[in-house]
Amino acid sequence: MKFLLRILIPVFTMLITLSARADIVVLVHGYLGSPASWDNSAISKQLQQAGWQKAGVIFDTPQGAMLRQHATSSQNNIIYSLLLPSRAPLVHQAELLQRMISDLEKRHPDESIVIIGHSAGGVVARVKLVRYGAGNVSKLITIASPHLGTGLASYALNETHSGGPVGFLKGFFGGEKYDIAKSSTPLLVDLVPARPGSFLNWLNHQPHPEIEYVSVIRGKDAALSGDSIVPGHSQDMNEVFALRGKSQRYYLPTSHGLNPLDGDFLSVLLEDNLRK
Repeated sequence: MKFLLRILIPVFTMLITLSARADIVVLVHGYLGSPASWDNSAISKQLQQAGWQKAGVIFDTPQGAMLRQHATSSQNNIIYSLLLPSRAPLVHQAELLQRMISDLEKRHPDESIVIIGHSAGGVVARVKLVRYGAGNVSKLITIASPHLGTGLASYALNETHSGGPVGFLKGFFGGEKYDIAKSSTPLLVDLVPARPGSFLNWLNHQPHPEIEYVSVIRGKDAALSGDSIVPGHSQDMNEVFALRGKSQRYYLPTSHGLNPLDGDFLSVLLEDNLRK
């Protein structure tokens, strides 16, 4: 995998210069994910090996954002992962994300923040930026995120509102019960393909903060084929009306889920952030 990255990354870095520096990385999981998604895919371990330290997991409580802290030997170059209610509407998740980011800004007032969002988590991060501003966030990296929506959201909505369980849904949700899809209705409504009147159409026409944007696009080739969940063009923030021409773009020939290739890639992508 590392050999593959040595081939892939220079192709794009010849045209793209990464200039942002950051001390804090915030990991935002996707639909049905959790902070463990970054550990189980070996991404957290690979980032640690590249010089980033795990600082803890942030989760929401009635009293506000709470931190389950890990021991760290330094206050610089650290990683936080977040726990969000991934079936909830995007706006609700973004509100919680804002609370968590605000807490981090108080803990680390002089540090800039990079948000890395997988799948729907990348869209949640954009909602936060649009509704609440960037604050100390200097860069957003999204991985396989449905910025223009996904037809699978529409399909799942149709199936869960027109009868009983179907084979597609059982397979899509990894054998989980049919009520998972049903309980996800508010989120799925938000993720239908962007069109007039849809949430994503509204979001994509809102002014976005002037920070760095990086789109990591899945696909088996360098075209916009995409993966089995999200079309390639939907993963590209350059296709967002308000961000045209503003996003750096990379392709990884792998499936939708997080995997060790992402860890290798992010380690290289964030390498400049360690040179302080």
